[in-house]
Amino acid sequence: MKVDFNNLRLQTAFLLDNVIKTLNNGKLPEENHAHVLLDDNTHKIGNILVDYEDLDDDINELRMAVITLICCYEEGNDECANMYDELEKNGGLSKF
Repeated sequence: MKVDFNNLRLQTAFLLDNVIKTLNNGKLPEENHAHVLLDDNTHKIGNILVDYEDLDDDINELRMAVITLICCYEEGNDECANMYDELEKNGGLSKF
């Protein structure tokens, strides 16, 4: 059976692009970089300010598209194997 993954691949690229656009829109000018004191008394300079809600849906949709691609396989073809178990064995995908 021949399966066309072009739409899934394209949607995954668009979802990644949405995340990148949100991050790019959150870039702060150098004079507005946030200075944060960490627990070990070191400073960290932040230069991206993004609301969690602005990324939440896009990250979760991208995560699901990637998991769908990971689960796809062709029986008997080791070059197109289901990689979900391998992913989970290594800790899975982080949740946002």
